[in-house]
Amino acid sequence: MGGAADALSATVAFWEGYYLDIKTPDLWANNTASADPEAWQRSLITQLQVLSRSAAGAALLRSLKRMAQWIDVYPLQKVECNAHGGFPGTRVINGRWYQGQLQYNADVYMSGSPCYKRRHRSFGKEPDQVLFHELIHAHRAASWLLPHHEKLIAGLSGYQDEEEFLAVVLTNIYISETKGKGMRADYISYGELKGPLSSSIGFFASSPQVLRILTDFARDQEFLFNELAKVKASFNPLAAMKEHPDAVRKASYSKDSLQRERTAPKLAAAQLEQRKADARQVREQEAKELQKKWSELAHRDLQKDFGGLLAEAALIFLPR
Repeated sequence: MGGAADALSATVAFWEGYYLDIKTPDLWANNTASADPEAWQRSLITQLQVLSRSAAGAALLRSLKRMAQWIDVYPLQKVECNAHGGFPGTRVINGRWYQGQLQYNADVYMSGSPCYKRRHRSFGKEPDQVLFHELIHAHRAASWLLPHHEKLIAGLSGYQDEEEFLAVVLTNIYISETKGKGMRADYISYGELKGPLSSSIGFFASSPQVLRILTDFARDQEFLFNELAKVKASFNPLAAMKEHPDAVRKASYSKDSLQRERTAPKLAAAQLEQRKADARQVREQEAKELQKKWSELAHRDLQKDFGGLLAEAALIFLPR
């Protein structure tokens, strides 16, 4: 009594109350580094509970519950430093309507993992932060909001598209509430959002497009918008839209905002190239370390073989 299986079954109501269908992965079908179904479930549930203890996380979970559309939750299907939330298509299984899907492994983002080492200078990459980000994608998909993947331009070119912009910005509200710092600057660079743009009103000077996208979000997901706008955090553009609409409009069309529309694309391009260069450097370093390990292993095997040959020779040539 009281084992791991009991602990898992006791928490079923917790996740199903938010229409999250957490699958039990087949141990042998899971190609991830830690192919342990119960450990995967426990780590996922732990991160969901972390979200539930924050105002922003609780707001997102309430929105999932209110929407009442099921989301499939799976482990990653291959070894990768990533997570995925989105729209795999509509399915009806045993009377349940499924629209969204989430693939996530908490251990990928844990300190000490190879992926963590690659991302150690990235912002917005803590396990709970990644889960919040991907749940935004899955929630929007399950809300019948097909992804808006048209490329963003000008001042928001670093965010790639509207879906990533929303996921980054809403997750930044969660980060601001729970950590107070370490918000993500955009989608491409994984840099830190700081300076004037890191304030609730100042963020609208990123681009005149910000107000338009967040206004669309307020229309499309009114409940989630209003719930997140209540979160007390130093960075909360949604609260600013409701509490300081005049200041928000002024920042949106300010001289700084229009200036960023002209200069941000070059910065985003430079950040992307730097990110590619950093990735190449990491891959090259990992290749060197792997080659070193192989060389050491081969050297040890050679020494063992050489020792074996000497022993055989001694048996042959030593007097009987």
